Amino acid sequence: MAHLLIRLNLSDSLDLDEAEQAFEFQQLRMGYGTQPPLYNWLQWLLFSTFGLNLFALALLKSLCLFGIYFFMFLTARPLVGSMGAMAVSASMLLLPQIGWEAQRDLTHSALLTTIASMSLYAYFALLRQPTLARYALFGLLVGLGMQTKYNFVIFTMGLMFASLVVQPHRAFVWNRKIVVSIAVAVLCLLPHGLWVMQHFDTAAGGTIEQMKDESTADFLLNVLAGMRSLLMATVSFITPIWLIYLLACRPFFGKVDRTVRWRPSTEALFFLCLYAGYLGSIVIIVLSGEVTRVKDRWMQPMLFSAPLLFFLLLPGLAQPAVFRRIMKVTAFVAACFLIALPLRVYLGPSYERYVRAHHPYPALANELARRHPQVHEVVATDKLLAGNLHFQRPALHTLLLPRMLEERAALPEEGLLIMRAGEEPDWQPRFQAAYPDARISPAQRISLPYRYGGKEEMAFLVLPFMVPAASHR
Repeated sequence: MAHLLIRLNLSDSLDLDEAEQAFEFQQLRMGYGTQPPLYNWLQWLLFSTFGLNLFALALLKSLCLFGIYFFMFLTARPLVGSMGAMAVSASMLLLPQIGWEAQRDLTHSALLTTIASMSLYAYFALLRQPTLARYALFGLLVGLGMQTKYNFVIFTMGLMFASLVVQPHRAFVWNRKIVVSIAVAVLCLLPHGLWVMQHFDTAAGGTIEQMKDESTADFLLNVLAGMRSLLMATVSFITPIWLIYLLACRPFFGKVDRTVRWRPSTEALFFLCLYAGYLGSIVIIVLSGEVTRVKDRWMQPMLFSAPLLFFLLLPGLAQPAVFRRIMKVTAFVAACFLIALPLRVYLGPSYERYVRAHHPYPALANELARRHPQVHEVVATDKLLAGNLHFQRPALHTLLLPRMLEERAALPEEGLLIMRAGEEPDWQPRFQAAYPDARISPAQRISLPYRYGGKEEMAFLVLPFMVPAASHR
C-alpha cells in the first residue's frame, strides 16, 4: 500500500521497465524480445481495465511486492513458527534488490520472485498433503514462473536437485503423481514455448550479450571473470541479511546470545541443497566461458529465501528478544527506503543528480502536439522514449526503430523520428537505408528543462518524415 501511494504521488515520467510496459501495451504479443510475456499480459489486463495510467502501472507492482512478503510468511510459518515467519517476511526488505530496486523500477524480476515464493509455498504444502490438486498447482506455478523471466529455469533446477537429494522429500515428490505437475507445467508453457522456438535468437540474444559483457578471447580469463562475478554477486546479495542478523544476536555488541545456536534440520538441509543446485547450475554456465558478468539482482530468484534458511539453521533468531531487534531494524530500513524514494525525485535536481523521473517527457509530448498536431505516428530509438510518449499521449502510436529494422516493418505514411540528442549517430542513416523512399525533413532540436527545478536541459532531435503513397502499394 505504501509503495502504491508513493508511486501515485511521484513523477509521471516513467522509468525504464515502466516505459516498456506502456509501450508494449499497444500490441498483445506471445513474446516480447528478451523478456517472457507474463508480466506484460497482466499489465495489459490492468491497463485495459483501469486505463493507461499510474494507478494501473503501480497496482501490479504493489501486488507483486505484497505477494513476496505474504507467501514467504505462509511458507515460513509451519517451519519456524509465526514469530519467525513474521521476521522472515519482514527481512525481505533487507535485500536491496527487493527493498529498494524492486520498488524503484524492476517489473519482471518482482513477478518472478512472487511466483518463486508461491512455488516454495506450494512445494511444502504438497509435502504436507500430496493431493493431485496440489501437484497440479505446483506444476501451474512452475509453468507460470518460466514465463516471468528465463532464469526461473535455474530456480526450477535447484528445486529439482534439492527434492532428489533430501530423502524424505524425494519419496513425496518423485512418484507417479509428479506427472500431473509436469503435464500442467508443459500445457501452461506451450504457447510461449512455441514462440521461443521460432524466435530463439530474439529471446536469448540480449540476455547472453549482457552476461558476456566483459568477455575476451581467452577462455580461462572468461571463466575466472565469471567465477569472480558470481562470487561477488552472491556475497553482496546475502551480506545485508547475515550482517544484520549477527548484530541482532549481539545486544550492544556484547557476547552472542547463547540461545541462538546452530541446529540443522531436514528443512535446512533442503534449502542448503536448493542453493547448491542454483550455484551449481550457474557454475556450469560460467564454465562454458560465455558468461563473464553476473549481476547481484540476477541472484534474486535464487537467494531471496536466504532469511528463511538462517532461521532454520538458527532457530534462536525467533526468540522474542532477537525477534524484536530484527523487526526494529527492518522497520528502520523500510522507513529509510520509503523516505528516500520521493526525496531522490524532489531533492535530486538541487544537487544536480538526475534520474529518469526528472526527464521532461510530459513537456516533450505537449511540444510535439503543438508543433505537429496532425502526426499520430512516432518512431523512437529506445523503449524509454517510446513508452513515455505513448503514456503521455495514448492517441500517439509509438514504434521502436531497432525492432522495425529487425522485422522490416512497414513505415507509416507520415510520422516523426525522434531520439535523444547525442545518441548513436548512425540512427538516421540506418533509418534512411532501411526506408529509402522516406522523405526526411531537417532535424528539429527541442531542449526542455529537467523536472522538479532542474537547471539543466535535456535535448531531443525530431525528424519529420513522409512516405509517398505509391511506396505503400
